Amino acid sequence: MVSASSPLDTGFGFGYYPYRHTGATAWYLMAAARFNPLRA
Repeated sequence: MVSASSPLDTGFGFGYYPYRHTGATAWYLMAAARFNPLRA
């Protein structure tokens, strides 16, 4: 799972790059498991 398919400059001093991203992968896995981490 990568955070972007190609480099993207946001214009605000940071960008999105096609590197593996732990946070994006974790959200993907929770969605695939139909798990809501924000449910109290």
